Amino acid sequence: MFKKILAPTDGSENAHKALSYARGMLEKGNSQKLVVVHVIPKLTDDEGRGSELQQRAQKLASLEGEDLVVKEKARFKDLPQVEFVTLRGIPHEEIVRYAKDNKFDLIVIGRQGVSKVVEFFIGSTTNEVIRNSTVPVLTV
Repeated sequence: MFKKILAPTDGSENAHKALSYARGMLEKGNSQKLVVVHVIPKLTDDEGRGSELQQRAQKLASLEGEDLVVKEKARFKDLPQVEFVTLRGIPHEEIVRYAKDNKFDLIVIGRQGVSKVVEFFIGSTTNEVIRNSTVPVLTV
């Protein structure tokens, strides 16, 4: 049994499948706690400075992230052992850091969240989490 599971989400279909799997683990008693995390990509500096386009994109990413968390909270409202966390930064770095710093037993993550074209140019968050995590990773 796992004490704490971390399940990142970006709103994609594969993230949804991974969350459903993690939920099943919780409901079957295979975990005591599930934390759903969404990482808002950081497009501006710490003071919010950047080009006007970066600032607009950051605001949009923040609004979309907040909306995603609200929707996910509604899906898990019947499970009090589920928590939600929103982070800012480079998604794979934040997921790996958060899992290690908070001593999670497992990360449950979807195999691909972005399009194949985007993945080709910037890489897969899932692949980077697998390569860099000291916490075991289950891909769904």
